[in-house]
Amino acid sequence: MSKIRNLLDLEEQIKRKVWKQTAIEGDNIIQLLNFHLNGNPLTIKLGEEGVVFQRFLTSIDADRCQSIARLLSQFIDLLVECSDDSMSLVINYPAGNGETYRFIVDTLLQLLNIVIDNWGYLVEKSLGVVKVAILDKNVYVLKRRDIDNFLFLKGLVVTIPDYNGWIEANTGKDNLYLPLLSWINEKGELEIGYVTGEKKLESVNLTKVTDKVIKVSDDINLPSGISELDLVKKDFLVDAIWKLRALHNGTGTMGFFKQKSLSIERDELSDLLNELMKIEKAVAFNDALMNRVATRVASGAISTGEKEQLPVMGEEIIASTLRKVTRLGGGKAIYIGKEELKHINLSEKANVKVVKMKDGKTILIIEPL
Repeated sequence: MSKIRNLLDLEEQIKRKVWKQTAIEGDNIIQLLNFHLNGNPLTIKLGEEGVVFQRFLTSIDADRCQSIARLLSQFIDLLVECSDDSMSLVINYPAGNGETYRFIVDTLLQLLNIVIDNWGYLVEKSLGVVKVAILDKNVYVLKRRDIDNFLFLKGLVVTIPDYNGWIEANTGKDNLYLPLLSWINEKGELEIGYVTGEKKLESVNLTKVTDKVIKVSDDINLPSGISELDLVKKDFLVDAIWKLRALHNGTGTMGFFKQKSLSIERDELSDLLNELMKIEKAVAFNDALMNRVATRVASGAISTGEKEQLPVMGEEIIASTLRKVTRLGGGKAIYIGKEELKHINLSEKANVKVVKMKDGKTILIIEPL
C-alpha cells in the first residue's frame, strides 16, 4: 500500500511541475489534461478538424447522451459520439485556428460549466467535480487530490479534506479545524488572529507555541505527538491551560505531575501560559466570526429566495395530489394529471430515479428530459 501511495504522489508532483512550466502549445498540455479517475480516462487529442474529447462523460446511457448533446449543440459547434456508455466530443477549431492551448482550456471550461449546471451529478460521477453556489461565489469542490489539473476553472477550486482536515485550494492551503482567521507565513508556520482587550487585532504563532508545549508535555501529562491542530481544540486547550496554571502557581502538582526537575524555567512557563491564553481568545473570536457568517448566509439566502445557498429543512411543494397506484404489466403506473402538468414540461421520455434520502427514506423522482 505504501508503494502505491508513493507512486500516486509522484504522479501528482509530475503533473503539477508540467502545469507550472507549460507556457506554449505542445504535447505537455495535452498529456496534462488527460487526468484519470476510477480507471476511466478523459483523453484529449488534437485532430485535423478540431479537438477530440474522448470519454468526456462516462457511465451514461444513449438516451441521456443524446439529450446532453442537443443542449451542448446550442452553445458549441460540435459532433457527439455516444457509445460504450460514454460520450465523446469533437469540437471544431475556431476560424483562424488561434492558440490551440487556450482554445482547449476555454472549451473544456465551457463544456464542464454547461453540464455541471444542468447535470451536475454526471460530472461528479465521471470526474469527481462538484460545483457549489455559496455567498454569491462559485466553488468547485474536487473529490480528488490533483487540484493543479483543475486550476483552469474560473472560480474557487478546493479539494475535499484529508483525514486530518487539510484541504488544498487555489487560494492556498487550509484546514477545516483551524480558525477562519489563520494563515501560513513565509516560513511555513501557522499563525492565528485574536482580539486584544483594547479591541486590536493581533496574531500568535501557533507553530512556535506548539513546539513549546511539546517540550513540557511530559511534565504535565499531555499526550505525545501534539500538533498545531490540537491547540485549537477547546478540550485540549482548556486542559493544557489548567495544568500549566497549576504548575505555575505550584498548586495541585502532587498526583498530577511527575516528580522530577522541570524542563522549563518559571519565566518561560509564564510566557507559554500567556500565549495559550491568546490562542484561547483566538478560538473564541473564531466562534463569533462563525456565528456572524452563519446568520448572514441564512438571512441573505432566505430574503433573496436563493435557498440553494444553504440546506433547508423541507422543500417547496408546488402541487400535491393523492393518486391510486395501478398494476401495469410487470410494473406499476401512477396517473399524472393536468394540475401537475401545469408546472412541468413532460415530453415523450422521462428519467425515473429511486433516491435514498439522508433521513433513510426512499423516494421516487420523475425527471422530465
